[in-house]
Amino acid sequence: MAVWQGRAVRITAVRSLSEIQFCVLGTAEYVWGSAEELSAPVAELKPKALVHPQDADPLLERDAMAWHDALGTLPLRASTSQIGVVAARMGVDRRTVLRRRALYLADPSPNSQLRGLPGPAPGSRRLPSAVEAVINQAIHDIYLTRQRCPVSVVLLHVRMLCEQSGLEPVSRKAVEARIRAVDPMFAARKRLGPELALAVQAPSVKGVTTHRALQLVQIDHAIIDLVVVSPDTRLPIGRPWITLAIDVHTRCVVGYYLSMDEPTQTSVAMCLAHACLPKDAWLRRLDLKGDYPIFGKFEAVSWDNARTFRTQGIEAQCQRYGIEVVLRPVRKPHYGAYIERLIGTLMGKIHLLPGTTFSNPQQRKDYDSERHAVMTLADLAKWIGHEIVDVYHHTPHRGLGGLTPRAKWDAAWTQADGTVTLPPLIADPRHFMVGLLPREERSVTREGISLHGLRYWDPAIAQLINNKQRYYVHFNHGDLTKVYLHYQGDYIDVPLIDRTRPPFTWDELKEAKRALAKTGAPRAKEAVVFAAITEQRQIQDNAAATSKRARLKKARRPETPSVTPKSTPVDYTLPLKPLNLDEANDL
Repeated sequence: MAVWQGRAVRITAVRSLSEIQFCVLGTAEYVWGSAEELSAPVAELKPKALVHPQDADPLLERDAMAWHDALGTLPLRASTSQIGVVAARMGVDRRTVLRRRALYLADPSPNSQLRGLPGPAPGSRRLPSAVEAVINQAIHDIYLTRQRCPVSVVLLHVRMLCEQSGLEPVSRKAVEARIRAVDPMFAARKRLGPELALAVQAPSVKGVTTHRALQLVQIDHAIIDLVVVSPDTRLPIGRPWITLAIDVHTRCVVGYYLSMDEPTQTSVAMCLAHACLPKDAWLRRLDLKGDYPIFGKFEAVSWDNARTFRTQGIEAQCQRYGIEVVLRPVRKPHYGAYIERLIGTLMGKIHLLPGTTFSNPQQRKDYDSERHAVMTLADLAKWIGHEIVDVYHHTPHRGLGGLTPRAKWDAAWTQADGTVTLPPLIADPRHFMVGLLPREERSVTREGISLHGLRYWDPAIAQLINNKQRYYVHFNHGDLTKVYLHYQGDYIDVPLIDRTRPPFTWDELKEAKRALAKTGAPRAKEAVVFAAITEQRQIQDNAAATSKRARLKKARRPETPSVTPKSTPVDYTLPLKPLNLDEANDL
């Protein structure tokens, strides 16, 4: 045991006086240092509580000094004869010398030889060794487990073992004292697991330090504790997912993305785009009356090591726009404390809505979430928007010294003379958002671009046919009717060759291919795949009244744009008709 920089440590390895390894007690931190940086923990190593030197009697001080001088003559490995010499010098027996010498080795100063207070030493154990062994075994087998058994269960087990062994029963106070003596971090790891132990027991005095708005934004996914219903049948379809982004400095929600689909790279892209870009159109679409002037390109973004975040497209686009990507350490969720607390706050509000699933079955008890569900995904989107814009941003925040997130945001962009500055803007919003979408490398052939077994074509890419180059082709998981080819710093929209196809998702395409693969047929052509998608949609529509899974799949479909009765599909097999400039002017 020793003290390093005011922290209690345990020495674990010694290479030399300048290379000493020690573990910081209460944490899993191992540090290398030198002997010059270490000192002995005087108070903790004393077997008894000693009198403070200022309160000691002068005669006792002289006696302590005499003992200090006598014990100082003994070598580290003193022989019996040498112990006897000191005993004769001080007029005591050898056992007294050995007891005094233990105090001296723990603290080689005269203070250690002052007479201690009467009574047992703090932390000493007075129970028989057999009883101590029984208690320690019960703590190891019962208390230090993931079942998190209470002290009462440990006490019951100890008393049972004592009765079986013919030992005297022990008190609850004795068991509690020995449980408290266990290293807190060690106990937390055994009872909570390594991840939760760090979040609960590890020191949290040093958090993320920011000095300005948009210096660091944290992002994470969460499944919402609420069952939503279908807008057509009003029957439950499942729980949606949300991707949230929070500015650490102001605690403002800079953006989010809500969907019935599980998180993908598209979810991250949509959340980043919503966070960085102005939100006037978004407010109008949700019919929200509040003000949401929170946008701008942030300096750094932090998220965990989930696969949806660790993609080349996301990281490359962030670097391209000067946004640093900061990954949280693996299995250390407490490094994302701000976004985790925001998700917890939002879920706490959602638990008040009809159809909530609460956080766990113990909280839910006999509450039937699906029977009480009444909100559609559109209703939930509007409710979350109102909760963020009109409630959360205007609620005083303890972490901001009582300020509201909106007030902190406004103050961040207001100069000392009262002038207001704008956050850093994204120059090309479309370029920014498309560059965040997932991508594949493809060549342009005479048949266009082949991606996911589908063919895409547009006259704008005719010049790229067979030029022996490969290009990044970005796509949206929520709508595969077109892709985006990156060419000379811009993105070209390339739709399907068959423009009449309604919007469809990545999941629908995969499911159709799986269904065709089960039939044992060879690789299906594009028309066959679309026929399978259409058939699956028809099955889902027919089963929506009875199948929750069918309703969920139906809810995940992209909206099909309405077509007026007069419009007819374009026949691309016919030759182009030259444009009549006179007729065009009349239009």
